[in-house]
Amino acid sequence: YRYDASKTVEVTDPNSSDFGPIGWTRLGNDLESENVVQSSGDAFGSVISMSSNGNIIGFGDEKERNIRIYQYRQYTQTDSDNDLYHYGSFIQDETQTKMIVVTNTAPIVDEYYWLQLGDDINGDDISGGRPGVGLSLSSDGTILAVTNNLGFFIGDQDEGGVSLRNIPIGFVFQYSNNNWSQLGNAIDGDVTYSYEDGVLEYGTSRTGDRKICLSSDGHRCAISHPDNDPENGVVKVYDYDSNTDTWTQLGGSLISQSYEPTKVFLSADGTTVAVGYGGTQVNSNSKTIVYRYDSSKTSAVTDENDSDFGPIGWRILGNVLINNDNEMRNVSLSADGNIIFDVHENDGRVSEVLSFSEPEPEPEPEP
Repeated sequence: YRYDASKTVEVTDPNSSDFGPIGWTRLGNDLESENVVQSSGDAFGSVISMSSNGNIIGFGDEKERNIRIYQYRQYTQTDSDNDLYHYGSFIQDETQTKMIVVTNTAPIVDEYYWLQLGDDINGDDISGGRPGVGLSLSSDGTILAVTNNLGFFIGDQDEGGVSLRNIPIGFVFQYSNNNWSQLGNAIDGDVTYSYEDGVLEYGTSRTGDRKICLSSDGHRCAISHPDNDPENGVVKVYDYDSNTDTWTQLGGSLISQSYEPTKVFLSADGTTVAVGYGGTQVNSNSKTIVYRYDSSKTSAVTDENDSDFGPIGWRILGNVLINNDNEMRNVSLSADGNIIFDVHENDGRVSEVLSFSEPEPEPEPEP
């Protein structure tokens, strides 16, 4: 929906272009999954991301194992002449390779629609993995970061398996000329996969809640994922180097012992990161920690009560926010990183909005 202060009447007809309550008008037709009939666990749209102007949106579909991006814009004469789009369904596969324009009738030149931006991001694009769980768009919507949500094991997962190498868990793509092309290298994780009798073994016990977030310009990303310790997880922040086309870790890894990070969010400039940690078998409470990057911090501090707590390059901002429940639902930061919004849950959901302010300086002693 888009806000329109001049709209003073509610429109309840879903077929009307003015559909929506007072002040709000639906933007284009509804966006749906390829598989319209889904069970409650299929998690269509469980992760979404939007450009800063609201005209580009991406969502993940765990059942179809893909990520799809749409842009709200005019359908042009060039679009019509090149016959790039099909309408009337949300299918894109080997039998229907055209991109999608979201309308049930033939699109009209100069009318506004949601049009698919490039092809789907699917498992083949991320080392045979499973997209649809973590995604983030840059401010202008032309850079997309996704996570791979598969674990790989050999033999019995409960017995640890045999490690061959790390799973790539982060992938970044850039849009140009109707294509999404990988930007830089795949970002490796800390969970391993193996082969058994020549067959790749997939497991889910250590996939965790892999989330990813981009800075406004798309050249810094933060990723949360588990490691090989079943009671810990890790958040790593990476910078993109356009000269070498590589992603390099910025500072140390953000780890809170006996807590697993399930949510992560970066400020617009990427200098502040909020991490929501879910409870584990060791700690029943969830918590949120906000870190700010400081290139002059050259040593790690492991005491969470210390104002310098954090790994090399990262320092806690304010205090640890302890929640008296075990499930972290979501976390978000303002553009400057000084206001945090977090949602956590036990018997009921609790939402909090908290702001950070620099402490007042100590007064100068009187002479």
